[in-house]
Amino acid sequence: GGAPPDPPAGTVSFDDYLLGKELSLVAFGAPWCPWSRKMEPVLEEAHELVQMDGLLSQTVGIARVDCTHASSRELCKRMHISAFPTVRIYRHHNEHSHEEYEGERSAEALVEFLHEAIDMHEEELGWHPLTHLTHISGEGCEVSGRLRVSRVPGTLRISAQSHLHSFDPLSMNVTHHVDSFLFLEPGDDAGERLHLSDAARFWRTVPRRDGAARTMHHSLGVIDGGHGVGESQLRRETFVMHRQATTLKHFLKVVPTRSVMRAAPAPLDSYQYSTTFNEFSPHEAKLAMHVAGEDLEPRALVPQTVFSYDISPLRVVHRQAVGSFGDYLTQLCAVVGGVFTVFGLIDNVIHAGVKAAKQD
Repeated sequence: GGAPPDPPAGTVSFDDYLLGKELSLVAFGAPWCPWSRKMEPVLEEAHELVQMDGLLSQTVGIARVDCTHASSRELCKRMHISAFPTVRIYRHHNEHSHEEYEGERSAEALVEFLHEAIDMHEEELGWHPLTHLTHISGEGCEVSGRLRVSRVPGTLRISAQSHLHSFDPLSMNVTHHVDSFLFLEPGDDAGERLHLSDAARFWRTVPRRDGAARTMHHSLGVIDGGHGVGESQLRRETFVMHRQATTLKHFLKVVPTRSVMRAAPAPLDSYQYSTTFNEFSPHEAKLAMHVAGEDLEPRALVPQTVFSYDISPLRVVHRQAVGSFGDYLTQLCAVVGGVFTVFGLIDNVIHAGVKAAKQD
């Protein structure tokens, strides 16, 4: 009976600990986390039930890790622990072969889960409805979809949220890769627009023979290689977080654009935008309070990825038109008249200069 033991400090000793049992259930927590404190009596009761079960006592080990302790910080960092409590079961004596327990937080549910985990281990299965299996060092998530917004300034925030966990903001990383970010009219085909945008980017990189940038007339409007504006400026780009508890923020200036092309059956409406990127770190005093374990709401320090957009109320219209023959003649006459006038001025200057020289 009694409380579950703490595994040996240090990552090497933790590997040795995993060798002791076929399955190891480890709860990573922090004393300042209320959910970790609620989990303590559950772990103690589960530990007692495991000790009284002949099969579990020989096969399963239960332990807990205080991620705020100096000897365990490196271990929690290596295990990519960013939410408390995190309950994992390790299989095959391997730290990379683990499942995260996401079921009910009660001793009975934990013991039932362990029995099912043993059956899975014996049958060499790799998935269970209550768990998430990962063999990848370094976890993450993929976000995709469509969101309807009003044509007013707004903000899209992506951050970790849970009503059953507390997060350690110092161990969270919001480095992200943006595959595509588009503003579309409802019903528009995102795949077709991305194809057009990628074509625009290709033409933007084609130089002329004289080395100057090529300007192309595209169905999305006039595309100039020197301007950082497009319908999908955020396209296949990675943004790296360099400091702890840092929020990564994108500022997008969106301009509705209409392209009226001669060959197109109808005008094409799009939303082109320019973007800037910044990192925002919390005040050093707040970080110091968190590290010291003082009473500070950790959720306020959780890093985020933020997309702040401002949609212009004005619309830019690109219209492709061909002038008439009369316009051509008018322009030609203007050029000829301008040339005649310039040469007349030059002739007058030369004549006046020669006449003045003869008088002297």
